[in-house]
Amino acid sequence: MQLKKTTRDGSPIIFSEWKLLPVINGVQKVQRTEYTLDSIINGGEPLDGSTPSGKVEQLNLFGFDDEVDEGPKRRFKSCKLVDIYKEEMEEVKS
Repeated sequence: MQLKKTTRDGSPIIFSEWKLLPVINGVQKVQRTEYTLDSIINGGEPLDGSTPSGKVEQLNLFGFDDEVDEGPKRRFKSCKLVDIYKEEMEEVKS
């Protein structure tokens, strides 16, 4: 039996890493980073907060030769523990 590193629907298995940030003005925040199982096994990069299951993309049926614009990289914003459920994102500056 071989581990395929994907879910039943073929999307990658994703794990979240949570880091506690230093307390500033009495507020404790966390930073969420997501990794696919494949990137963990192969020592790859994090997903920069992008969530494949939540990604919506409009495809052009006739645009196969067009350049793919991946857009700006995004990650989860650091937030208070009680605000994790909001899953707020921010752009990563290059």
